[in-house]
Amino acid sequence: MESYINKIKNPKLLKEINNLLYIDEISLERCLEILKERFQNKKIYTQLGSVLLSINPYQYFTDDDNIYNFCNKDSVHIYKNIDIIIKNLLEKNQMIIVSGESGSGKTETTKQIIHYLNYYIKDNNNLLEKIEASGLVLECFGNAATQKNNNSSRFGKLIEIFYNKNRECIGMKTSIYLLEKTRVLNKKDFGKFHIFNKKEEDIKNLLINAGFQYEHCNFIINILDKINNILKLEFNHIIEDKNIEKILKKRMILIQDELIEKIYNEEEFNEIRDIFAMKLYDNLFNWLVEQMNIIYDVQYYDHKIGILDIFGFEDLKENSLEQLSINYANEIIQGLLNKILLENKIKLYKDEGITIEVNNIQLNKEQIKLIEKIFINLDEECMLPKGSDLNLIQKLNIINSNNSLYKSQKISCNNIFSIEHYAGKIDYKIQNFLKKNMDKINQKI
Repeated sequence: MESYINKIKNPKLLKEINNLLYIDEISLERCLEILKERFQNKKIYTQLGSVLLSINPYQYFTDDDNIYNFCNKDSVHIYKNIDIIIKNLLEKNQMIIVSGESGSGKTETTKQIIHYLNYYIKDNNNLLEKIEASGLVLECFGNAATQKNNNSSRFGKLIEIFYNKNRECIGMKTSIYLLEKTRVLNKKDFGKFHIFNKKEEDIKNLLINAGFQYEHCNFIINILDKINNILKLEFNHIIEDKNIEKILKKRMILIQDELIEKIYNEEEFNEIRDIFAMKLYDNLFNWLVEQMNIIYDVQYYDHKIGILDIFGFEDLKENSLEQLSINYANEIIQGLLNKILLENKIKLYKDEGITIEVNNIQLNKEQIKLIEKIFINLDEECMLPKGSDLNLIQKLNIINSNNSLYKSQKISCNNIFSIEHYAGKIDYKIQNFLKKNMDKINQKI
């Protein structure tokens, strides 16, 4: 270890450092200096204990690039981490968490992980190829361009790949979280789910490669057409489908045991139309996942590898409840990372009788508590007959007046509050928090 540390102190040898646990000076500046030097030498992977750091090169490397130098025992690559996971799989189930800010390459990394599993396991039925294809389906239906990323996942997913005792891939299950279905409403192509910009033949090929039947493809395309047609409907235009017209233009209200017909105004019509389209797409997306799980279902298995690919930390021009939910999930993941890298190591050192200074270690437990408290108050406000966004932010401002992690805008008309996250300060606009949280929908829809 001493000779390794001495070697690290030589600035000319910065690029040889492949594990940040062994650096001579623990500081952000030193870590960034090392990561930059490695990146410039096409070494995009660096170890941090049991965590693999990756810097997105925004390009594919070829076999001639030294990123694929597997023979070098000091090289660091995603392959080597997968090798460790596969070996550990013989003893217990494994979990891979893919984390990072929006645009950092999490979805691409997840695809590479599944692809690299082919090198280590038996796959007699080409199941992993179909699993890769199913990932492309979800990417097409659940990804969209954002301000930071042209192919951003607008949902979170947990992929579980199942193996028997011979390490043969025998099945898969996908669970999804928080589909950002408002993307359906984008008027321009930019920001809409990719599927709306695909040709019909390309959609069919995509689905068939993932194991869907031909009749499923026609059904899915039919639903996508319905969604597009619903979004084109306008208040003063004739709606040919009378069932849809009944839903969008009027409803029956029970008043003192008598049914009264209520005709919607244009604003109500537009809102219900949009809810209708979003709900239909949400149901379609969930149905797609359900069908995939049926295709790749397995009743019995010996071991499994879970791969969690969830939203990156987000700070957009305007942040709302979606971004708060996404950033809360990232705070939870960061808390887990803190536990793995810091808390467990501190306990290990103490158990070994090693004294270390821990005063300057910043954890994020208080951020998690703060956001959970906001969610509780949001739920409570939604249950009140006269609950409103304005009442909510006024309540939050009072409750968190002494919390250094929470700040409110002085001008009340802005209706903005801020949270100091582990990754930085983010402003949130309170408008439509209640509406989005309740997600009310007419039962006829």
